[in-house]
Amino acid sequence: MDKKQVALEYLNKNQLLHADMIDCINNNQAKIVYANNDGVVIYNLEGRVYCISLEKDADIESILALCKRNRCSVIHQDFYYPLIKEKFKFKHKKECYQVVYTKPFPPQNQYDFEIKPLTLDYVNFVFDNYSNRSSIRYITDRIKSNSMFGAFSGNDIMGFIGVHDEGSMGMLEVMPEYRKKGVGYALEAFLISERLKNGHIPYAHIFTSNIASCNLQKKLGMEFADQIISWVF
Repeated sequence: MDKKQVALEYLNKNQLLHADMIDCINNNQAKIVYANNDGVVIYNLEGRVYCISLEKDADIESILALCKRNRCSVIHQDFYYPLIKEKFKFKHKKECYQVVYTKPFPPQNQYDFEIKPLTLDYVNFVFDNYSNRSSIRYITDRIKSNSMFGAFSGNDIMGFIGVHDEGSMGMLEVMPEYRKKGVGYALEAFLISERLKNGHIPYAHIFTSNIASCNLQKKLGMEFADQIISWVF
C-alpha cells in the first residue's frame, strides 16, 4: 500500500474531522510527510501549511521532526499543541469548528440578485471590509485565482465570499445595509455548488466564538466535526 492509500485509510476513519486533509490529497495539492496507523501529516502545497492529525500513542516528537519550520499549521488534536508550539515558536492559536457539506447536491438557493466572480477592481474594497486581518497581496491572489465572488444589486456590491489558498471556504462578509436579507446564505450556497462542480469537498473553518456563522452553517446543512481543530501560528 502506498503512502497516499495509507493516509486516506487513516483519514477516512473520521471524514468530517479530516475533510480538509482528504480534499487536499484527492486534488493532488498535498505532500504526504508522514502516514501510518497512528496518524498523518501533510504539507498543503497551495496554502503552504502543515496539516497534522495524530494518535496519543504516536511518537509525536519524531513525527514533528519531519516538519520544517513553518509560518502556521493546522492541528486536529490539542494534546500535542505544547510540543508544536515550542518547536516552531508559535505564539497564537485560533480554535475552529470544521464544518463540511457532505451531500452530493448543493443547498437550495433562490435569490434575486447577481453573484459573479470579483475582479481586481474590488481588491481595496475587500481589504477594507474583510473583518479578519489580511494583506492586499493575499486578496489580490485570491481574486486572480478566480476564488472570490460577490453578490451585486445593480452596481452595488452587497457582500463577498472566497476560497482560502489552502482550500477552505471563507472570507464571507455582508455589508451592514444588506444583512438579514439572505445574502450570506446565497453566497455560501453558491460557493458550495462551485466547489462540488470542481470536485472538491466544501468545508470551512469557523471560529468557535462566531455564533452567527455557526447558525448559518447549520441552516446550509453543513455538518460539524466532533473535535475542535486549531490554526497555530
